[in-house]
Amino acid sequence: MKFSSLCALAFFLTCTLSKAQITIRTADLPSAGDTFRVSIANNLPGADYTLTGPNYTWDFSSLTAQSQRVDTFLSVASTSAVFNVVFADLFFNPYRSNIATGGADFTLGTVAVNDVYNFYYNSAASYAQTGFGATISGIPAPFAYSQKDLVYEFPLQFGDLDTSLSSYDVDLSSIIGLYFRVNRTRVNQVDGWGTLITPYGTHQVIRVKTTVTERDSVHIDSLGFGLNLPAVTNLEYKWLATGEGVPLLQANASGNGTVNQVLYREDAVVNTAVIAPVRTDQLEVYPNPASDRVFIRTVGSFGNATVSLIDLHGRIVLEKDVEMNSQDPAELLLDRSMIPAGNYLLRLKSEEGTSVRQITLK
Repeated sequence: MKFSSLCALAFFLTCTLSKAQITIRTADLPSAGDTFRVSIANNLPGADYTLTGPNYTWDFSSLTAQSQRVDTFLSVASTSAVFNVVFADLFFNPYRSNIATGGADFTLGTVAVNDVYNFYYNSAASYAQTGFGATISGIPAPFAYSQKDLVYEFPLQFGDLDTSLSSYDVDLSSIIGLYFRVNRTRVNQVDGWGTLITPYGTHQVIRVKTTVTERDSVHIDSLGFGLNLPAVTNLEYKWLATGEGVPLLQANASGNGTVNQVLYREDAVVNTAVIAPVRTDQLEVYPNPASDRVFIRTVGSFGNATVSLIDLHGRIVLEKDVEMNSQDPAELLLDRSMIPAGNYLLRLKSEEGTSVRQITLK
């Protein structure tokens, strides 16, 4: 009888501990050198990402991937020399950073913006964005946050509620006559814990609801005046587990609750439309913005290649096989009745490698 009671107690403790609340700390977030495969999913019909609570089970095992990407976290030293100075990992540096992530190239009017990086500092106290940088018209331009954006404060556990304010200025007056200031309010609420089931597996997690409100001020030199833009609010629902680096599941929504993107952590390659981290200086795309046709030229020979036009949800909207060389540009005709205006990724892929540029269709 005594032995049976002990077995029952051991079984109860095992089940209880396996579903215990977890705590997220600095070691559970990314470090320089980490790489994670993330799937961009089709939204499940009728899925309600707002449901939460203590000891809750979220079953999103039916999620399917539209496409994938690989998120790579870099050292600050691997970015440009200018960024190394501004965001140096030194204790006295107000913009101290120890992680960088790459962003997509884009155009701002007629100005090319490439080599985009976001900078973060992961410490025992918080995981915070310290700024960002880009090469604008060939000139490296760092933009440090005057107030850091505290993405998470540690330790992060069920019941926590915190608010942080951040701000930064982007002065492009000398380039395109534009100056703007961004003020951001971030509210994190850890509103659930329990079991999350996705195609990646079953994990014990905490759930964080984040409300981000931005208020932008813009000054346009050519018009001689500035204005305050209406505040914009977005929501993020994130499920975090110990030792996983990035959220196992994240649903992004507009302020009214409409979900516009679902991402989940994945190890397996489940879709051929993979957007991996690649170099962007091997590919020239023009005109950009484009209308009904695009010309593509490469620095080196890619031989027989496939050109894909990919929307920002990861869907391939146009694909064509081409013969690439450094002398003659390839031409891509766009059926605008099938492809709406907006921002896209243009990917060139062959046995020689892969290169990606962002392109805007007007």
